[in-house]
Amino acid sequence: MGDGQVESKAGGTANGVFGVVFCLAMALLAFGWVLSADYVPAYRASRAQLRETPASLDSIRVREERTSEGGLRYRLEVNYTYHLDGVEYTGDRLGFGETKWDGDQQTQERRRDEASSREPFFVFVDARDPSRSMLFDDTSGIITWRTWLITAIGVFWLLFGAGALIGLVQEVKERRAQQGIAPSDSFG
Repeated sequence: MGDGQVESKAGGTANGVFGVVFCLAMALLAFGWVLSADYVPAYRASRAQLRETPASLDSIRVREERTSEGGLRYRLEVNYTYHLDGVEYTGDRLGFGETKWDGDQQTQERRRDEASSREPFFVFVDARDPSRSMLFDDTSGIITWRTWLITAIGVFWLLFGAGALIGLVQEVKERRAQQGIAPSDSFG
């Protein structure tokens, strides 16, 4: 084997190590961004701003709708009134989140019964904007498309890095076998 081939293989290993480290660093960066800059602070802030407020239930019902596929879905609809700092507000929101409030009839009837049987009846109000209220304590809407995109990028880099690491380990094992070096415990 000539010196050029040894240099080439050593350079390949160095590039492989750099690639693995780079991929894993990118994955950690993406996950760190999501946890520190996007999801966790937004979740904590939104949860801290919710105030449980007495309200009166004006109406609540389960509405049946036809889907575009011809099936049936059931949607919970609600209207309520609450007072905060001497101002009367009305609301119809079930939650701030992206939760699908459509569902089967039994689930929606259970939600209706749960909400209408609250004694006393209350809603959750955003203290920063009292006109924003919701019936159920749902703040999942803070998970934005950006959160999902950055998480997907992190998963991509993590998987790409794992694949590069597996390839690098196999390359080192093959090279050791070709040189007649016994496999070490770290790669074997």
